[in-house]
Parts: sequence; structure tokens; C-alpha cells
Amino acid sequence: MGTENLFHKRKAKNAAALRRRAVQRDAYAKILIVCEGEKTEPNYFNGARDHYGLNTANVEVCGDCGSDPMSIVRYAKQRYRQEKDAGDAFDKVYCVFDKDAHANYEQARATITSATPKDTYHAITSVPSFEYWLLLHFNYTTRPYTDLPNSSCVFRRT
Repeated sequence: MGTENLFHKRKAKNAAALRRRAVQRDAYAKILIVCEGEKTEPNYFNGARDHYGLNTANVEVCGDCGSDPMSIVRYAKQRYRQEKDAGDAFDKVYCVFDKDAHANYEQARATITSATPKDTYHAITSVPSFEYWLLLHFNYTTRPYTDLPNSSCVFRRT
């Protein structure tokens, strides 16, 4: 009894076998979503990512890069370069910003259109604001949008 296991002793493991496994991405594209807002947009995209069961290693959402469209584009390019230098570049980069009253809205769109590599950078714009677009997905309304300074989404009854 037990003699048949005499030569099947446990072998010591080397350091490589004891190391943690690296993060594995799923087979679909690696995506970066850079948002203008710090709360509304990231919460929406993180909720969509969770709802569809997408891997957080494949979809990254950033919302802490400022509200100016050009600052969003610069941040997106910077994150793309960081990941490319690390050896795992993003396949798609989406820049999400409102038209609002930004002076360089068209400049940001033009920069994204001419960005390289081609078909990597995309502008997702909302006119007049993301909150208005989001509201229309949940409530039917005929109220006009009133553009007020320092206000995300204000409606006035008519």
C-alpha cells in the first residue's frame, strides 16, 4: 500500500510557475473612450460596458481630462502613445464631447479626422449636450433646450 506512489513525489515549482498570470484580453478590439464629463459620460459608458459584459481590459473609459474638446483629443493621443509604447495599442479611440459653446469644437473634429493611424480615432459629439441626448433616450419631451452658461441641461416649460 502506497508503494506505487513511491516515485511520484511532489516536485518543487520554479519561480516562473508561481508568478501571477498576466491580464488576458478577450479576442475583441481594445477600446479607449475619453469623455468630457467626470460623472455623466463615464457612468453611462461604464454602465454600458457592465451591461453587455465587456472585459475591463478591453474597454477603458476616462473622464478626467478636462471639458475642452482639444484637451480631450490631446489626452486620447497621449493614452494611445502610452499603450502603444507598452506594446498593446488601442484598436479604437473614441473622443466624446459636447458642442456647447466651445471655441475649438471644429478644430477638435478636424484634428480627429486627420489623426493617424487612420480609422483609429473617432469623434462622438452631442449637440447641444450629452445630458440632453441621454434624457431623450428615457423620456419623450417637446420642451426646448435653453442654453445657459454653466448649465448642463436646462429645460423651460412652454
